[in-house]
Amino acid sequence: MMLFNLHQKEFIYPCENKDMKFWTRKWGISNNQLNDAIIQTGSIRSKVIRKYLEQKGVLFSFAGLFRRTKKTATQVANLFEDEEE
Repeated sequence: MMLFNLHQKEFIYPCENKDMKFWTRKWGISNNQLNDAIIQTGSIRSKVIRKYLEQKGVLFSFAGLFRRTKKTATQVANLFEDEEE
């Protein structure tokens, strides 16, 4: 077991060009989108920014798709239950 994961980056430093390039390439977004996400969230934590971008529909995640599908299925099931009563 490794004590440190050297390949995982927890923070995004907007003043570092190399860091901005890394995240924009990884997520397939523009510098402006990344800067806006940092400003809107008030955070430089990559997890917070990623979650914000996913909620805005800029990034796609299978986990997010699964959650939305599950939520929609629950809402549909509740509609059918209401109709049966």
